Amino acid sequence: MTDVIKFLSKNVSNKIASGDVIHNPSSILKEILENSIDAYAKNIKIILKNGGKNRIHIIDDGIGMSKNDAIKSFERYSTSKINKIEDILNISTKGFRGEALSYISSVTQIEMETRYIESDIGIRLIIENGKLKYNPLPIAMDKGCSICIKNIFYNIPAKRKFLKSSKLELKNIINEFYKLVLSHNDINFYLENDKKILFDLKSSSYKERIIHIFGEKIKKFLIKIKKTTNLVKLQGYITNPKYYKSNKLEQYLFLNKRFIKNKKIHDAIITSYEGLINKKYNPSYFIFLTMEPSKFNISPSKTEVKFYDEICLCKQINSTIKECLGIKKISNFLLKQVNVKKLSTREITDFNNEYKKLKNNKFKK
Repeated sequence: MTDVIKFLSKNVSNKIASGDVIHNPSSILKEILENSIDAYAKNIKIILKNGGKNRIHIIDDGIGMSKNDAIKSFERYSTSKINKIEDILNISTKGFRGEALSYISSVTQIEMETRYIESDIGIRLIIENGKLKYNPLPIAMDKGCSICIKNIFYNIPAKRKFLKSSKLELKNIINEFYKLVLSHNDINFYLENDKKILFDLKSSSYKERIIHIFGEKIKKFLIKIKKTTNLVKLQGYITNPKYYKSNKLEQYLFLNKRFIKNKKIHDAIITSYEGLINKKYNPSYFIFLTMEPSKFNISPSKTEVKFYDEICLCKQINSTIKECLGIKKISNFLLKQVNVKKLSTREITDFNNEYKKLKNNKFKK
């Protein structure tokens, strides 16, 4: 019998595996921007063509890469972020899997220029179909990295035809862009598409960054939250119950500056507004959690997170938001009135009614 099982080539296996990481232009943008942030960039410029479908060009002023590191960065499982499996428990960088550039290079055409901070000259690499097309060329350039990614899925027509319209792909990119720029307010970000400037964000406070992105209309409704416990440092902004949306597009949760999803925490936040907002509407929130890496576990997708003391964390977030919304202040005020003077029958009745509302979170708008 003839043997039929064989090993796939690296190029073929990368193209297959890329589907786990690279879905559209926005997923490419996310991976490259995370690399720029991990490289300590303070200025990041993004230039798109056709909503990223034809070109994504990212320029940063980070520490750059040496010639050998630049070449190795396109190999699968090559990373500077971890050395051993235990390092994953204390990961502080955005990336750590060492797969993204390898996958991206297998389904796009790439031109990268980089100069390491300690080098006098930079190099240019041209990658196509996952392979170095020419020997690296020495070039004069400032420190940092410029990576131009062209024609996503050019070599996989079946995948390319499933890309959305340029308008929708740009919308996806902007949604991903928000997740990174909100949590890295100390970095200057510039974004343009088809030579039209979309954002030119300067380093600012969290509040200023939120206002720059979502507009002046949100400014007067922002409520600051801040609390530090043995478990978590909690800060950010929620919105006044008078400001609500019919969708969930303005709800952002970050852990150590990484955008995350956690249903239980989301439910704890929404429950804080119970009785204050009609259930068919959604409050906006921009919440930043800072925790020791040993207190949570992050999934390979880098967005799903499980906390070892999730119940306690949810309770702390819920109570902090309630305090900031003024629920406890109102309750304490009413109790104080009972203690300092003798109330009339009508006042007692009014107090009991208000207290029941507070206790059961049955506020009316």
